[in-house]
Order: sequence, then C-alpha cells, then structure tokens
Amino acid sequence: MKFKALSVALAFAVPTMVNAFELLPLKEVREQVRFVELTDIEKVTLVEQAKLVLEQIYVNQHQKNEYYGVSPTADGHLDPIKTINDIAANVAHLSTAQLHTQLSQLFISQRDLHLNYTLPAPFGEHQSYLPFNFDRVTHNGDEFAVALSSVWGSFAARFPGQPVPQVGDLVVAYQGEPIAQAVKSRQAKSAGANPYAGFARTLNDMRFQSHRSTTLPQDDTVTVTLESASTGELYDVTVDWLLYHPVKIGGAAIAENTSDQAKNDSADNSPIINSDAQALLEILPQSAQTQSYYDGFELARDTEIQMGEIAPSPVSAWPANNRAPGGAYYFDTVNYKGQTIGYLNISTFAPQLNWVNELFGIRDVVAAAQNTTDALVIDVRNNGGGYVLLSEMLPQLFIPQETKAHDYRLLNSPLNQYIYTQTAYGQSEPEFAAALAEVAGTDTKYSRNVPLTPSFYANSFKQVYSKPVAVLSNARSYSATDLFVCGMQDNDAAVIYGEDPQTGAGGASVRTHSSFIADFGAPFAALPQDISIRSSYMQTVRFGHHAGQLIEDYGCIADVRVDRTQADIVTLNQTQQEKVLDGLLSQAKARASGTPLAADASGLAVSAEQLILPVRMKNTGLVRISVASSLFVEPITLTTQYVGVYGNERVYNLQLPAELAGLKGAATYLFLEGLDEGKQPLWNTKQLLRIN
Repeated sequence: MKFKALSVALAFAVPTMVNAFELLPLKEVREQVRFVELTDIEKVTLVEQAKLVLEQIYVNQHQKNEYYGVSPTADGHLDPIKTINDIAANVAHLSTAQLHTQLSQLFISQRDLHLNYTLPAPFGEHQSYLPFNFDRVTHNGDEFAVALSSVWGSFAARFPGQPVPQVGDLVVAYQGEPIAQAVKSRQAKSAGANPYAGFARTLNDMRFQSHRSTTLPQDDTVTVTLESASTGELYDVTVDWLLYHPVKIGGAAIAENTSDQAKNDSADNSPIINSDAQALLEILPQSAQTQSYYDGFELARDTEIQMGEIAPSPVSAWPANNRAPGGAYYFDTVNYKGQTIGYLNISTFAPQLNWVNELFGIRDVVAAAQNTTDALVIDVRNNGGGYVLLSEMLPQLFIPQETKAHDYRLLNSPLNQYIYTQTAYGQSEPEFAAALAEVAGTDTKYSRNVPLTPSFYANSFKQVYSKPVAVLSNARSYSATDLFVCGMQDNDAAVIYGEDPQTGAGGASVRTHSSFIADFGAPFAALPQDISIRSSYMQTVRFGHHAGQLIEDYGCIADVRVDRTQADIVTLNQTQQEKVLDGLLSQAKARASGTPLAADASGLAVSAEQLILPVRMKNTGLVRISVASSLFVEPITLTTQYVGVYGNERVYNLQLPAELAGLKGAATYLFLEGLDEGKQPLWNTKQLLRIN
C-alpha cells in the first residue's frame, strides 16, 4: 500500500458563525480563554469542600482503589483521599489554573462519570472539536480497531488541500502513535470505566472535549493516519482543534442557565397526563426519583447538529428517529423475514418532558405492540441515563413473575451518620437511616443493602408484553441505562445484545453539593464563582443471576455480542441489525399467554349484567382475578378460576365475579394472573376496566 505523507497544518482564520455560535482554531484564541482568578480564601474553601465530598460522601472511593489499584498506578489512577489531602496541603502555592487542573484531573481519574468537578464560566462554556468522529469496530481479529463514523460537512471548505476522510476509513495512528497505544495513553484522563467504556470515552475525548470538566487540549493540531475503506491506501490528515462558544469565545458567561439541572427543573412543570401519573409523583419518596445522568455524547451531538455539521437523524438500518421534542423514546416497526418486529428506541431516561408521562407512554406503546408485533427490540445505545425510577419500573412490563429492583448502599462515614440521624433525610428515608445505624461506630465500609425503588412500584403496572424481547446496548449506555439493562438481564426479561461487550458501568445514584447546601447547610458551604461538584452517593448492587455484584466499573456483560465491523459503519449497521433480528426470532416464545380483548379504543369494558371478558389465551390452567382502585393500590383477590385452555391460542370468555356488578357505571383496575395448575405464574396483565 502506498503511504501519503500529507501532514501540512492548515489554519482556518475566518470565524465561523452559525446561529450566533463562534468556532475558531484553538491556536488563534487559546490566550483568550482564561480562568477568573480565585482569592486565597476561595481556593481554601474550594479544596475543603472537595475534600468533604471525596472523604465523606463519595461512595465509590474504596471500589476505585480496589479496581484500578492504589496510586500512583501505571494507568494514571489517583487515590482520591490521598490526592485531595496532598492538594489541600499545597493549596497556598497553587495558581488558580493549577488548582483547577489538579482538581479536574483528580475527579476524572476516578473514571466515574457521576463524580464531577465542573469548571466555572466563562471557561467552562467552551468546547473543543475535531471535525470527525471515531468509533470502535472489530476488524481482522482486532476488537479494538477504530473507524471514522462521521465527518463534518464543512471539512473540505475548512481544510482546503487536505484529503477529505470518508466514513468507514480505519484510524491507524493518532499524533504518530498507533491508535491502540494512543487510546491507552489517554484513558486515565477520559473517565470511562472498564476496557470497553474506557475505550469509547477516550475515543470521544480524542475528538471532543467539554471544558466544563477538562482544561484545553495541549496540542493545537492533530495528525491522524487513516486507511481508506475503498482503496486500502494510507494517508494523513492534519486538522486544527476547533474551539466553540455559544456566543463569543473568551466572552462573559451566558445569562441563560443551560445546565442539565435547569432543563430538568423546567421539565418538572410539564402537565401530568393522568391521575395515576399524578398519584405516582405524590406518593414516591424523593430518593426514588433521583437522577443519575451523564450527557457527554449528547452534548457533542446536539452542538454539532446546531452548527449544521451533522444530520439531526443519521441514516441507519434501524428506524429513523421520530421522537417527540424533549421526549425519551420513539417506536416503529421493522418487517423482517415475514415477521413484524417492534423497535423501541429509548434515547434518554432524563427527558425534558415530565418523566412520569414518558413512563406511562412507554407502557402504552409496549402494550399496543403486544397485538401488532411478533417480537421487540429495545435500543438503549448511547443513552446516558436519567431517572432511576423510570429505568427500574420498566422490566415489569415483560415478565409474568414479580420483578426485582436493584439494592443500594451508602458509605459508612461520620457525615452520612449525621445526615441520617440529625436531618430530615432520616425521616424521609427511614430504611437507609436504619441501615446506617446498624454500622455506626464500626469500621464497616458500607451500610447494608436497601432498595431505592420500592418493590410495589417495580410491580405496579404488571406485564403488558409476552413475546421475545432483545435489548441492544453499548459502552455508552450509562447510569440509569446500566440499571435498566442489568434489570432486564437479572429479571430474565430479555436477551442482551451488546454493540460493546459491556455497558458503561455507572452504578450509583447521585447527589450534588448544592443539594446538600439547600437541604441542611453546614458543614457544606457555597463554592466560589459557579463551580459545582457532584458525587456518586448510593452504590448499586445487583440481584438474581449476579447477586451481590456491583455495576460500577463492571457494567452489564452482553449475552450476545454484536460488535460493529468496518462494513457496518459503511452499510449503516445492516449486518448488526440482521444478527440481532435473527437472534431475536430464534428466541423461545412464551409457552403461555393471555391478552384481554378491548371493547373499543378506550379500553376494556364489560356489561354489569353479563360480566363476560374475552381473553386471547393459550396453555393456561387457572386465572386469578383481582381488582384495585388504582395502579398504586395493592390488588384484592376475588377468585381463582379453572380455565383449562391448552394447545393453540384461542379466545376464552372469562366469567368475572358477580360482585363487580356493584361497580356499574364506574371503573376499576382488573388484575389477571395466568397460572399453571400448580399455581405458578405464566402471564399477567393489569388494565382499567369499565363496568357498563
């Protein structure tokens, strides 16, 4: 193969303004991007508060040293407690830039995307880009090969004279280092956990950096050696790091609050769609509504779309995005080998629309798919997480047995003991208070395990889909998405197909430093400027097949690997899709099923005189009939009937108990459980029933 040495560094000096955004070569504006100086008192306050969080709140402090080794390690992990004490001892001698750099690197080196030190504005409002994107692929036996997955539309105009890279071209080297070595040498500064999540996060940081969490790239330009997918020829491109600011590079802080928390605060004002959704919000403890969210990939993608550099909905073999603005999901179907496959894409568990509305919306589309599809794919690739409860209430939709949710545990620290004995936290979360009290005064590292999502809510909807289900995940599936994927796996609700062998490994709920100040003040104190700190607070512990295992650092290991190849990048994941769909259609189908037939578009209805409900059913011996006044009230069992429906599926006219006639003109929730003759659960459904 012929090697082209095209390493001429090009400048693009003309400002590029799109919708008032400014984008310039970093080398031209580096000196304009400075930190606002901290006073000596502010430096001390900042370090003391970071020390308080890392020593007393950060639940993964022991796990990180156990997983990565005690610093200094060859791969760059820093012991969080030792390092913050070293910084505290030396703070009087550190400049503002040095202090920010050391704190930023300490937090990032834990490889925990729930542990964040956010740099202040205006510095933190900048982002740095290279004009293309990388992704891991398997190629010729190498599972850590890298290919270009997108190239900016303005590449040729921005870098005249350079060869224009093509999607699918292999990345051979980065800044003169073989690509595998280049990734490894940068991994400790990229936050991703486990080999696959670390690789994915590092690749992203090698072409995009948000300066909310990182300082500016050291280099002004980057040379990448590529191998053409079409010709096999090697060639170099040298491009500038491009610095972006929403208004003006180096300018004053943006007045509008565009933080994730601000988006979610506004989302909380969305109208509630029904009384059941309102009831859920009112009765849930606040801890069950906590968020675990990281948006690094979404931030880059959204900004590139706004700049007009990439398409809002890239063409793919999977159905195109038709998600409602601010929503969490969209649904479509794929026709494959004579079968209709449902495709549910959940792109976030932190929707800007009210998360409870989205929960009910997902339930409704899955319930409708029971009658219109032969199987279902749930795609959570690149989903950075969100509300814990939203992710932990979904597995129940797919299994007849009682669903379990993950357990959580707290760091046994003096501050946590104070929080749960001397503040309102102990009253609002009594189970966690009791768990901490059991280990008070001991050297036990953690409290005992306690569920965050109460079992009743994890089982309040019941099953609505009984056909084969596949979950498609990758190393960018993080946080609440880890919880969803692991929950589906441990509840035997789906087969997990992995674009990467492991998910992103974010196993904790989170708390912000500012929330502790708002809740009870001292010993927490306000941070200077607009710096913020966030920490993993409750560590997630798995159940079932992986009982006792952590999600943090390990993630969920896929049941079936469907790694993308170089060909998948070029053919829009066609081969990957075929592997998933072939596997899905070969999954065992439910031996038994039961689906009540709706009277009309408004749902189930029976007459008070006859109380006959038609149910499409197969291989069911008994049906247990219960009722409840709402979704979130424990059902009352009225009777268990023998039905004896065996063999092929058929419609069975189920006789409902006579006492339901007393509800004429009203509605109730009807809970049906299909059982075998040994009274083991086979299927269940819980739906609103009108008595006419």
